[in-house]
Amino acid sequence: MKKIMYYLVLFTFLSGIGCKRDNTMSSVYTGHSRKCSGASFTISGSQIAYSRTLKEIPGRGKITSLSAIFLVDVFGNNTKRITFTEANCYKPVCSSNGSFIFYHLKRDDNIEIYRINIDGSQNKRLTNHNSSDIIYDVSKDGSKVLFHSERDGNGDIFIMDYDGNNLKRLTNNADFEETAKFSPDGSKVVLSCETKIFILDLYNNDIVNLMQENERGYYASFSPDGSKIVYVDFNQNWNIYTMDSNGKNKAKLTDNAGTNFSPLFSPDGKKILFYSERDGNSELYIMKSDGSDQKRLTHNPGSDLFPVFSPDGTKIAYHCENNGNWDIIVMNPDGSNKINLTQSSY
Repeated sequence: MKKIMYYLVLFTFLSGIGCKRDNTMSSVYTGHSRKCSGASFTISGSQIAYSRTLKEIPGRGKITSLSAIFLVDVFGNNTKRITFTEANCYKPVCSSNGSFIFYHLKRDDNIEIYRINIDGSQNKRLTNHNSSDIIYDVSKDGSKVLFHSERDGNGDIFIMDYDGNNLKRLTNNADFEETAKFSPDGSKVVLSCETKIFILDLYNNDIVNLMQENERGYYASFSPDGSKIVYVDFNQNWNIYTMDSNGKNKAKLTDNAGTNFSPLFSPDGKKILFYSERDGNSELYIMKSDGSDQKRLTHNPGSDLFPVFSPDGTKIAYHCENNGNWDIIVMNPDGSNKINLTQSSY
């Protein structure tokens, strides 16, 4: 669990950066390294939204980082800044209906959820509470948002409409829900809560534990048709498993001494993308959905983390660390044609 928490803290560090109003593209990052994070494909797959550090301001025993949300095409051209506000803007999530980008805005150590049109217009605040709200997922049709909040005392999962209306708490317990993901049809949510995986039916509020007493599961998500769930389990080592969406037919897909984490199905359901430390460094791998034909996609002296597929499955974007710089790289699913989208200065 320590390894998992390390990467979650690392991603929070990379993402928890802010933005300062600057209507030109001449903003130059003044820190010692470049920090880009939060890659999310638009529905067309032709652009990627991400956050990028613009400036670091030391003071009062800590460093305040300023960043903004940007769009760039998959060839690394036509970079466009779309947020301009005196607060931290990070972790963009492009809606599948192609209209919106949801993101976090952090001000005075409080995180709220905002929505902006993909062209940068009509910036709208969706949450308003003194407890931080963290996006976990957006439904496939773009109509619902899952998020984590401690507004009711516990760290629970909430759901709201895309415009912030009809807010509802889905869970009520003292355990921490690490992830929450919609089913493809939006009728269910798979929850990774402490060491167990649950299915929550949004229509009748039934919740079912999919794990046996001696089983542990983390970081769960559905296959594109909703029939399978991929997740990680720890039994001496972190490995990747699948099971039916009712908890049956659990299958271990990886079996090695390195951490295997962040698995997700390809859009056609035939492949699973993940990162692994099996060769001594965090690199990206891909395998068939039954665990066969495992292939290494990256060979980088730094860490490669948090891969995502484009909607049509023809591209993969991921976070790449090299000599203190964190960039967004895009490549083909076989690992070819790698393009650094964020290495240029502006």
